[in-house]
Amino acid sequence: MGKQSKPSQLDARIQSALADVIVETSLCAIVVTDATGCIVRVNEAFLEIFWYDREDVTGTYMVDLAPWEPGLYETTAGDTIAIGEDFFQRSREMVAALFESGKIPRFDGFGFRKDGKVIRTFENNVMICNEKGEAVAATSIIQDVTQAKYIEAERERLITDLREALSKVKKLSGMLPICASFKKIRNDKGYWNQIERYLKEYTDADFSHGICPECAKKLYPEDYDDQ
Repeated sequence: MGKQSKPSQLDARIQSALADVIVETSLCAIVVTDATGCIVRVNEAFLEIFWYDREDVTGTYMVDLAPWEPGLYETTAGDTIAIGEDFFQRSREMVAALFESGKIPRFDGFGFRKDGKVIRTFENNVMICNEKGEAVAATSIIQDVTQAKYIEAERERLITDLREALSKVKKLSGMLPICASFKKIRNDKGYWNQIERYLKEYTDADFSHGICPECAKKLYPEDYDDQ
């Protein structure tokens, strides 16, 4: 048997078709802009995530699809987040670093969905240069992490609530200074409170009032006989 020939390199047309398939079948949103940030191409995943039609975004600028001032914004997960000046400072630094190094492998950003709600994003940004080293285009690969961030925040809130609940339980698990006569409890500030008030402050207990048999006999002896 003769030697098998090595597979030939893919010609330019096949490479271009393969790149198109990869872009359009990606589960991440992909955006291609020119050197000024004007959008020249988006893939299907971008349209599905951001709810735009292709005609809505082609020819617009990426900065037009993101928050441009600090404030409170509703996310696509239904919660409200605060976007501060620190984000816009990071954005400016990211753009400067992109032109300097040619790529930003990780950036936590925000984008507007067509209905005005904010999508929290995780982005990879790459600058494309010509043979002279001049920037001619840029590509952003964007993941929608809104729901994941929402779940993470809810988990953190739950942990905080549990820690607060446990701290209250711990407060009641030690020795409590209680008045032997009036049954008042001294709090950590040195004030004496009725036991009902103290327990209501440090627990979720509710109280109803009644009279035990021993106290009833003392208070209303005429209603009880000695038998």
